[in-house]
Amino acid sequence: MKIYKFLTYRKSVLYIAIFIAAILSLSVVFFSRFMYRDAAAVYAYMSRALWNGNYAEAFHPNIPSLNVLLSWLLSWSGLSPEQALTAVSCIFYIFTIPFLYRLLICFTSERLAAIGCLLFATAPKIIRFFCTSIIDSGKIFFLVMGLYYGYLLIKEEFKSWRLGLLFGISLGGLSLARSEGIGNAAVLCACLGVYYIMTVMKTRRISQIQSWIAVLSAWGILLLSRMLVIWLNCGSFIYDQRISRGIQGLMHRTTDQGVNATETVARVSWGHLMNQMLRGSYELYFVLIVTGILLCCFPSNRFWFNKKSPEFIRWNPFYWVLIIVVLSNALIFKLSDIAAYRYFLLNIPVLMIFIVIGLDWCWQWMSKWFSPVILYSAFGVMIFFQILNGMERFFSEEAKQEYTAGLELREMLKNENPPPRIWFRDASAEWYYSGLPRAVAIETPPKPANTFSEFDYALMYSDEKDMEILCQRQDLQEIPLSDNHTLRLFKKVK
Repeated sequence: MKIYKFLTYRKSVLYIAIFIAAILSLSVVFFSRFMYRDAAAVYAYMSRALWNGNYAEAFHPNIPSLNVLLSWLLSWSGLSPEQALTAVSCIFYIFTIPFLYRLLICFTSERLAAIGCLLFATAPKIIRFFCTSIIDSGKIFFLVMGLYYGYLLIKEEFKSWRLGLLFGISLGGLSLARSEGIGNAAVLCACLGVYYIMTVMKTRRISQIQSWIAVLSAWGILLLSRMLVIWLNCGSFIYDQRISRGIQGLMHRTTDQGVNATETVARVSWGHLMNQMLRGSYELYFVLIVTGILLCCFPSNRFWFNKKSPEFIRWNPFYWVLIIVVLSNALIFKLSDIAAYRYFLLNIPVLMIFIVIGLDWCWQWMSKWFSPVILYSAFGVMIFFQILNGMERFFSEEAKQEYTAGLELREMLKNENPPPRIWFRDASAEWYYSGLPRAVAIETPPKPANTFSEFDYALMYSDEKDMEILCQRQDLQEIPLSDNHTLRLFKKVK
């Protein structure tokens, strides 16, 4: 009975969520060698380059450097660059939880807010990408922070310049965390701008300008910091090279209609985009999201088991901001013509209010047939298996083999002088752990397998599409590797 009371106490669930996130983070930072391909080839590589003082490789005009810079600070504690980068991602993951709690209690009970934090902390796809050296957790942290302070600004009718400063810092952090974050920040700022105009129309006077000065100043200073880092290390005073090129291309097509007449086929269809949004929302949670939205739109007592709809289950005007943030994020990636489901993980915390409403509705109906002990036990089992699902790859045999293969490669080629340049594609984790130079720079288009020759060794998986071409090349000699992985190593001999 004491355990039951402890688990149903609102703050206990919140503390459990933070504790779980902290334990998962510590276990991955210190005991896992798993790395995603993007992390090994880009972010961890940049982090290691910064630690080694190689600034030319540590910064890139296409890649946000916030996590890399923060990892450099953590590396002084004795963590390796990849461990420090993972720790930065995990810190954002953990710190998102209290901000999400504060945001949720603006709309629902403290008990459901705490449960929402637990659902966030244990969502398999959140764990899978936030306890790694991928940079997505920073974006979601600053987005949730921005939604919270933005809501408080609206409630205070934009009277507090301190809230404006914190909201501006949130927008700036959102812009620094990922490049498309500037679009998310602009949408969020525009939503608050609409609320401000409505406030002005309501009071019939323009006032509280100091809060907007604080917002724009904080946001602008943080944007400027990124531009200065790119300028000092890359020679271009820009926010992001890809965005700058996209704007230039758009202006060129607009002003010179006859030059670029070739039509391009979009890589991301609307169907593919919707599928990735669904996966990013986590399918189980998505059902609850739809349920919660419907309950808020149609708050009828007859839909509830006890024939009484909870008072907080009503459509709040701020919910439109949440919906706009989610839809505009999808539009950004549709225009960018790229869509991986991890880009839509923000749907989980942003729409968490609908998830907990849907869960509460399901819980009340199930309590008609099942006792609280059975329901709490089933919920605990679900949480347990979600954690196992999220942690599966971190301690997999595949991750161990990638690390071992990298060490084998390092040992095999350690006596070559100068250190050989490695050409790789999917085998980025093995290459990273070898510590050897790369033959192809970051953000370089794929090289043709039949003609590319500016490398000393090629490291490829046996099932990669160009493996047959490499095997037929006369200037390559295969070097045997151990049998515990599917890698193949080719030495350039001519």
